[in-house]
Amino acid sequence: MNAELLIFCITITLVILVGFFSTPTEGFKTKKKKKKKDPLDALKKITKFFSYLGKFFTWIGDMIKCGYETIIGLPSCIFFYGIDIVVGHIAMVIKFLCSFSPALESARRSLWGLMKKVDKHVEEFTGYHFIQWPNSVNKKCYKCKNKKMPKMPKL
Repeated sequence: MNAELLIFCITITLVILVGFFSTPTEGFKTKKKKKKKDPLDALKKITKFFSYLGKFFTWIGDMIKCGYETIIGLPSCIFFYGIDIVVGHIAMVIKFLCSFSPALESARRSLWGLMKKVDKHVEEFTGYHFIQWPNSVNKKCYKCKNKKMPKMPKL
């Protein structure tokens, strides 16, 4: 009887072990199979990297060009930049003071929306804006756009 009990226990143990290790469970993680390295994978990664380098140096070139154009146009645009700094500081103080009260913040936003609508109608009739610079000044002094730096691809 001991031999039969021993064989029964060994059989049950083997069934449990085979079942335990053949299915992944929470406590144990199965080993991941290693991927075979594809020789073209390295070529794809190199291509992605050099594509990124091209975009990066294009971005650097755009930033240098924008800085150069801004410095060259500074004498004729300094007046507009100065006015923007003063108006920006006033707007910052108004936004700060209105941030303490939701009612004031709502009033500030609705007033700004109303001013935009009035400016649009004034521009339709006269051709001039009163809350932004004329198109000629925008083209001459504010032509640079902030471009985001390209993201490095995952290699």
